[in-house]
Amino acid sequence: MKRQIKRTVSTVLALAIVLSVFTFAPVTVSSAADYEWETIGNSEVSKFSVSPETGTFIIENTDYTAASFQRLVDIEKTGMYQFSAEVMIENIEYNPATGAEIWPKIYVSGVNTDIYSGEGVSNWWDIPSNEWTTLSCIFPANKNDILQLVLRLGVCKGKATFRNVKLENMEVVSSSKEWNVLAVFFNQIDVTIPQQGKSPVYIRESADKANIDFYKNALETLPDYFAGITGGRAVIKNIDIIDINSTLKKEWSSTHNHELWFNPSDYLPHIETTLKNNQYDIVIVYFPMNAEVGGINEISLYINGVNTYYISYSLYKPDDISEEDHNLSTVHSLLECVEAREHTELGKPQRKLGSNSLPANYSWQQYGYDRGCDWFSAYAQNLLPDKQGLPEEAFIANRYKNIVVPLGKITFAQDANVINLDQPQTVTEPEVLPEPESEPESEPESLPVPTHSDGTPYQVGDILGEVKHTDIVAYINGHAIPTHNVNNDTYVCVEDLKNYGFAVNYDNDAKTLKAEWKNTEFNPMEIEESTEPNGKFKCNYYYTNIRTYIAGAEVPAYNINGETLIHFDLLGAYGKVAWDGKARELRLVIN
Repeated sequence: MKRQIKRTVSTVLALAIVLSVFTFAPVTVSSAADYEWETIGNSEVSKFSVSPETGTFIIENTDYTAASFQRLVDIEKTGMYQFSAEVMIENIEYNPATGAEIWPKIYVSGVNTDIYSGEGVSNWWDIPSNEWTTLSCIFPANKNDILQLVLRLGVCKGKATFRNVKLENMEVVSSSKEWNVLAVFFNQIDVTIPQQGKSPVYIRESADKANIDFYKNALETLPDYFAGITGGRAVIKNIDIIDINSTLKKEWSSTHNHELWFNPSDYLPHIETTLKNNQYDIVIVYFPMNAEVGGINEISLYINGVNTYYISYSLYKPDDISEEDHNLSTVHSLLECVEAREHTELGKPQRKLGSNSLPANYSWQQYGYDRGCDWFSAYAQNLLPDKQGLPEEAFIANRYKNIVVPLGKITFAQDANVINLDQPQTVTEPEVLPEPESEPESEPESLPVPTHSDGTPYQVGDILGEVKHTDIVAYINGHAIPTHNVNNDTYVCVEDLKNYGFAVNYDNDAKTLKAEWKNTEFNPMEIEESTEPNGKFKCNYYYTNIRTYIAGAEVPAYNINGETLIHFDLLGAYGKVAWDGKARELRLVIN
């Protein structure tokens, strides 16, 4: 079959509407399903509300906790299934003492089977408040399986509203090993990425025409290259290329050891018409970014009956990259998409190229291009000695139609602590009490004490984790301060701040440590250059009962060698913290 590449130019403006494939009708009502919903969580800090008429579920947390709605469902037909819902978050606040947590999430868990599949978002990602976001997961299930469907919010304060909750059976209507690919080139971006507790990142880039032409030319040779690597197990039949001249305004990002990874989050409206009129197995998104770009290849978009896999690339091109290098990298991503299909559609354990479960001597990053070709060919054609390669059926692209599984009416047990929004609510006028006499101010309540997995609280001196060596240098108004790597973030000692314009005071009776910016004389400490590799174990850090305050607010703190560790970004209460990825430097500027 002749392979062709179509090139078109689109000036599609960003659309405010969401793709029709992501707009769901309310929950289907049927008397065939008689399982009741139930709530999981602490009723003292979590409020649960539902509207059975509209199929809306609301969780509101007033403290850092997890809460969820859940119910059982019987599977009556073996096949592929999709569980989906739309979610909107409001006033979300995560616990800085615990770091990144999953906020809204939906997932499916087997009761009499080991099925587990879900999708959630966390404070790593730039998810907008007060806007609807679709969550979905795809998984295989067998007849007579009993599944638990869960709508969850945690561990955080705030509100999550779920609607259009659906379980659907994905019926296969056709199969093929010939793939359709869409390549999208965004020519410019203009985005501001907010980061909780940190300074925002501003990115304004325009694509370099020479780089765009390079990647387009490389795509010309990709079909034959991919067919050779896979031994014909899969064929790229067609690649459509679209240039988007409108500006990309939104991205989401994650932070790993201060390295920001970016991906576009609003590209779908730009290609709505193209996706509605075609069936693509792979969507490759190129966008101008002079920084690290993460390809999130496990993400699949169920569009027009096709489980479409999404890959992203930066249009920034190093001088030494060749078309062969680009194709090898793209094959890497395509094979990860096949791995994702093997997991989601065939129910196999999830794995990743280059993971510890695969032969280390086949690492193409370590042994170069030629060895990489040999490794990918052996892996794609299942020729490895230990048979850890991909099965042929994982390369088959299926086309589906969805059939709604009736979930029945939304009901709860009589004693469930759930507010029915469809019924009139009794409003009790608050009792007017006399103004109490003023009392002397007291210390605010301390942060909650972290607990072990068995629920027992930590004691002073208990080990919380490891401190590792780092080459990241932090500066306060241009003066370097010693740093420590904790959980891939940069920490400093509060006691050191007295050398950098801060007043640091410890009250032994109250067990408090307070640091306030006073712009006093600087006496910077000498920074010893580390000879140890990044990430190597340095020492442990410990739980402390000393309450630490920055700018008058209590902050999470830990003990290290008798001193007190805090996250460097917390000093942003006094100024602006900026990260320079190339120089690997953090700079706090206090005016």
